[in-house]
Amino acid sequence: MYRLIYYECSYGLLGSILMIYTIKIDSTIILDLRFLAVTIVCLYAGMVPAIIGACIIGVMRLLLFGITASGIVDASAIIVMALLSGWTVRLPYRPFIRFQLMNSISLLCVFFSLSFLFSYLILIILKRITIPMAIFKETNA
Repeated sequence: MYRLIYYECSYGLLGSILMIYTIKIDSTIILDLRFLAVTIVCLYAGMVPAIIGACIIGVMRLLLFGITASGIVDASAIIVMALLSGWTVRLPYRPFIRFQLMNSISLLCVFFSLSFLFSYLILIILKRITIPMAIFKETNA
């Protein structure tokens, strides 16, 4: 029991530290490796420590960077990653195959969360564009 609590807290802290110390690719693109903390704890400790560690990472994401749409999507995506990785760890494959499956699932979760955020961003941009265009059409008519 104490070992599981240790894994939950330590890998939650590791994911939070990985969020703080990011890899800057470009001025707008930042890469963090917090999903690796969830994948590793799920592979070695199981599903429950991975979910609690992911909850710690999600809460720290919201506390460190604010409660925004991207923060909520990221926090929920890391929890979904932990749930799906926990399901994957129960498959009867070798640890290397399970690790690769978990990484693939993590990348799919990141892809879906980014596509959701991009569609949300495009919706906001379209709303801001269409309102002035409607005003422009009314004034010229």
